Amino acid sequence: MSATALHKTATLAGRAAALTLALICLLAAVWGVYNLPFFRLPLAVALAAYAALLVRWRWAWLIVLPAILPVLDLAPWSGRFYFTEFDFFVLLTLAVGYGLHGAAATFAHWFSRRYLVVALFALSVALSVGLRLVPWPAVALDSFATYLSPWNALRVAKGFAAAWLLLPLLNAEWRQDARLTGHRLITGILVGLGLAIVGVLWERGVLLELVTARNIYGLLASFLDFSGTYRVTGLFSGMHVGGEAIDGYLALAAPWTLYPVLFARRPWLKVLGLLLFAGGVYALMVTFSRGLYAGFAVSLIGIFLLMAARNFRQLKTHGLAVLAGIAIFLIFTALLAALYSRGGFEPLILGIFLVALGTSVGLILPPRLRPYGLIALGFAALFVGLRIYGDIMHSKWTETSSQLALPLTVVAVTVLAFASALAARPLFRDVGRIGAASIVFLAALFWGGVIPPLSGEQAQTRFATVGKDFAARAEHWRRALAAIDPSLATQVLGNGVGSFPQLFFSYMLSTDFPLATYSLGRADDIAYLRLGGGDFNIIQRLPMAPDTTYRLSARLRAETGTPNLTFKICHKHLLYSERYVPQCQSVNYNFKRRPATGWVEFSADLQSGNLGRHGLLYWPVALMLHNGQGIVDIAEVRLIAPDGRDLIANGAFSAGLDRWFLVSDFEHLAWHAKNIYLHFFIEQGLLGLAAFMALAGLALASSARAAWRGDPVAIILLPTLLSFLLVGLFGTLIDMPPVATLFYLLVFAGLGISSRDDGETPSQ
Repeated sequence: MSATALHKTATLAGRAAALTLALICLLAAVWGVYNLPFFRLPLAVALAAYAALLVRWRWAWLIVLPAILPVLDLAPWSGRFYFTEFDFFVLLTLAVGYGLHGAAATFAHWFSRRYLVVALFALSVALSVGLRLVPWPAVALDSFATYLSPWNALRVAKGFAAAWLLLPLLNAEWRQDARLTGHRLITGILVGLGLAIVGVLWERGVLLELVTARNIYGLLASFLDFSGTYRVTGLFSGMHVGGEAIDGYLALAAPWTLYPVLFARRPWLKVLGLLLFAGGVYALMVTFSRGLYAGFAVSLIGIFLLMAARNFRQLKTHGLAVLAGIAIFLIFTALLAALYSRGGFEPLILGIFLVALGTSVGLILPPRLRPYGLIALGFAALFVGLRIYGDIMHSKWTETSSQLALPLTVVAVTVLAFASALAARPLFRDVGRIGAASIVFLAALFWGGVIPPLSGEQAQTRFATVGKDFAARAEHWRRALAAIDPSLATQVLGNGVGSFPQLFFSYMLSTDFPLATYSLGRADDIAYLRLGGGDFNIIQRLPMAPDTTYRLSARLRAETGTPNLTFKICHKHLLYSERYVPQCQSVNYNFKRRPATGWVEFSADLQSGNLGRHGLLYWPVALMLHNGQGIVDIAEVRLIAPDGRDLIANGAFSAGLDRWFLVSDFEHLAWHAKNIYLHFFIEQGLLGLAAFMALAGLALASSARAAWRGDPVAIILLPTLLSFLLVGLFGTLIDMPPVATLFYLLVFAGLGISSRDDGETPSQ
């Protein structure tokens, strides 16, 4: 057969494979939406619109998928966390991409030399999935409602699988216009981050206060509350058993806010980038995650160093000015932190105002007017200083003597005002007024977004317990390693993707470790939920009205022990940070002895009170089932409204755990290895760990080469990947499929970025 014939045959075979894959993806997406127990029609309409978008603009997925990734998550409503709404959008992307736009021609990229390490990692994932699913496991009622199932391999593996299948589509766009493809992907990430920030503001009650607060102080009370113990989870349902989904996402997304600030030419894009930077820093800080703090700091330092290297000629000329600027920034940060710690928000804001005012005087006024400007600045500093001194002396939170308050105020006000004025022109001579304003505004956002959270009671408590928490984490790692089979095959190939929860559960079963035990059963045509005792809840979100009496009923059975079952209705997003939640309404049923007749009928009234009063502006209302001890079977749960409607969906558990959702508020170690490298070793063995390290290492090396050439995308990408891998020292991250998909897409971008010829600054 001639070479031409062979090429034609290979092309036809590739096209047939692409069409087959497209058809499979399309059917899977349609089946998934059709079987979804919640929000089916709106989601179908959204998917149809997205399909039309892809047909018209094949690159639209670069924006849409990263944009919806942090917010499209209905699992707490549907109860489905194996096959989710985001998966439907990925499947539709693949169906259109492979079916209509000829992605078959790019199959070769899976096996090209540049992506050989990707193929090796894919092989490791496939082998580890096989370890869990061969022989083919039986499908039980709860097979897709627990992390202990061997089918969890598919849930975890789909994070990489989605990115791997998207790789040919990414390469197709990359080859056509690398610069524009990078811009589109970054746009999607920034849109997603913006939506995630709105989600965090909703979660913290800021949006509710924005509508209901009677004055600015009510709004600021929720926005600036850094003393409470609540830690945000975002809209990531994977956080229902703890984990670091939001940490991983913010580590990947937040650094990109600096891309428009540093490289966009249009002022409105720079301003938008600054606003997203502020929002991203706020969202990041209210996670109160120490590892994320460190990772984000590394990304900022990395971006600064790479920008310095990119502008090396200017750095050689103005190196002293750069060093002086860094020193001034650090001194200002220390002074502003001292003002905040002693006087609160007003001294901090006034101090930042003095920096802005001093910079304006030094930069804007011509030399002949500058002395008068400095005199006016002195009077302004005097009045501001008096106000700051009063705030410090009358602070409700800290007691400061006048011997400390007066010199602190004088030094801070003088340095902030006059150092800004005198240093402004030498520091900002070559960046212009707009550049100077951007830098000062960025610094102000950093001070305002970082100093209050780090000085708050919650962050201080978290930092004070670093040693204790690290010891607990190290003990968890020791247990995780002890649970591994010491055989050579397991050490090399691992226990299988998604195996950690089941492995840890089996190892700790004989101890007093608080494990979540629940399952579904059926007897005498009655489906029931079997709930073990433990520090977890099974919840269902409900459309409850305030000030309404509801009738709760259920059939209960306790064949052994004396369980203590609690039915509770509360405002609940995902995780509580406190066990005492006073707004909840609850009723209990105590099994003082084994019921003689098996099943018992239980009913009680529940008064909703203020629950549900604020609708979508606040957390949804949820019915929570909690068993304090023993084992109890629950069937036919009903919650009847005054008009006779049953608010409970699937209360008979005939559809498994559809509409029900596991939540473990306080015990998270049983579900995660809490270290990304340990996670790969346990689940994919030395082979998987080595493949992952090679994949990440090559992406970093490729990004570093491109960054050294001055590529704008690489300047952000390299520190972003480093940040994620650093945060991974204290969190698994990768067991949350959407976050894993974004990470691998950025890794693939890193692998390909060094082949770009252009290092031009974007004009968008």
